[in-house]
Amino acid sequence: MSAETEAKLRLMRDSVPDESDALANSITQVEDQITELTEQATALETEITTPNEATAVIIIEGIILADKGGDYISYGASFGTIAWSPKGNLTDWSVIKLITPVPPPVLPPVPTVIYTYTPGDYPDLDTLVDDYAFANDYLTRPLYDSGEASEASYGIYPTITNLTLGKTYLENNKDKIDASEAVLGRYIP
Repeated sequence: MSAETEAKLRLMRDSVPDESDALANSITQVEDQITELTEQATALETEITTPNEATAVIIIEGIILADKGGDYISYGASFGTIAWSPKGNLTDWSVIKLITPVPPPVLPPVPTVIYTYTPGDYPDLDTLVDDYAFANDYLTRPLYDSGEASEASYGIYPTITNLTLGKTYLENNKDKIDASEAVLGRYIP
């Protein structure tokens, strides 16, 4: 083995404790970030999305349904969800009226949409809808190129996912660095 190669292996082996400590510190920092973001997500859900959804349902079923003379509310799949695409919202619902065809056939009444969310009709609901949309976006906004110069990376859930992946990389790197001390030591006279 050349002196140059031996020196390189010795340098690699001797730097293991410092590299391992640096990786351990990075892992701890990432874990702290994940914990903080998880607490932020819980706060947004506990204080905005969950109560706003519950209050919206009260307004929709307790006020709007009667105001519009409907028979029931039909909620869409994205109502009350926390998602980026399709975006979760409080607007995916309709007031349904069962209308009996004239003259009445033997068929049952036909469910007919008589009202859908219209901004401005119910200001209290508008505030809930807007705040829910804000929190949903804050929770779910991914980093992507929209081509509209409105890029951002503040989505808490995608950030947690990325940090968790990064933590796995750091842990795997630390494991390799830690194992390298013994392996490299076997090749240094």
